[in-house]
Amino acid sequence: MEDLKKLSNAYRQRFGIDTFQIAIHKDEGYPKGEWKPNLHAHLVFDWTNQETGKSLKLNRQDMVEMQTITAEVLQMDRGVSSDKQHLTAQQYKSFAEEAKLKQLEEEKARKEKQMKDELERFKVTKARKEAAIETAKTLSEGVKGIFGQSSKDKEIKALRKQINDLQQLQINSKAQSIQTIGQIQQEAQKAVNAKEREYSAALADARRQRDEAYKQTKISSQSIKTQKKRGDMLQDIVFSLWEAAVDAVNVLCRYLSLPHLNVDFSREDIAKIEKAMRGASSIEEREERGRCLVKLAHAQYPGYDDNATQLSTLQWKVEQVARGENWQQQHQSRGRGWHL
Repeated sequence: MEDLKKLSNAYRQRFGIDTFQIAIHKDEGYPKGEWKPNLHAHLVFDWTNQETGKSLKLNRQDMVEMQTITAEVLQMDRGVSSDKQHLTAQQYKSFAEEAKLKQLEEEKARKEKQMKDELERFKVTKARKEAAIETAKTLSEGVKGIFGQSSKDKEIKALRKQINDLQQLQINSKAQSIQTIGQIQQEAQKAVNAKEREYSAALADARRQRDEAYKQTKISSQSIKTQKKRGDMLQDIVFSLWEAAVDAVNVLCRYLSLPHLNVDFSREDIAKIEKAMRGASSIEEREERGRCLVKLAHAQYPGYDDNATQLSTLQWKVEQVARGENWQQQHQSRGRGWHL
């Protein structure tokens, strides 16, 4: 357990992940003459970055380094890293189809060579038959000189029969060879065409899936950008309204701090109060916001309830600002601005 705690500390220092549960299993194994325990342990991690709240991500190199750290801390033999290229299911299928197609092409070439050899043997047989016919003709001429015209007719008839038989055998053999060659070529071409169509369909499907995944990724990225932009705009609006409300409350607090309520709103004060009411959809909503501003200012001076008349007067004058009633400039002295 102490070794596993050291390993947990090493993980936290290198990758920032915290281990919140460690369990050592000693009750698992298998009988082999005697009981052979399968000693192992489980570590459960918290993958949350405690500073940002986001999930931690480890890449392939990080996982390789984690294996190295584990071997060093627990004093174990480190396995040999593999550089084998892993294929996706679609890539594996494509390579398998290419291998099958190559095998069919080799089979086709083998059959074509076999047919070529058969054709060569056929030519040799034909040449031998033609030589036999020439020999028969020569013998026929010799018999003619020895036995006269009668023997000649018999030999000619026999030789013609042999020639006809040989020619028929030659024709039948050639026709059968041509038919066999055609069937083999046709079957091989059908198999090649079927595999080409299957491979083309698989390739087209892979390209469609790739394009669809790229399209979805692009749409998701655009949606995230739009939502972030809207969130930033909403945040700016909220901060702007809050700042305006704080300015208006500060104005009212300044008047409430006076020993006697003598409201002389300056133009700047009126602008700050109206800014805090901006965005209201009606006069009633503006008045309600004005009353809220007075309540917020009054909350800073709870003892001001002793002069409720002056407080209600301040509220009434703020409501006048909300209604946008015309203001008459009665006097302007010592730079105090507009007097209500």
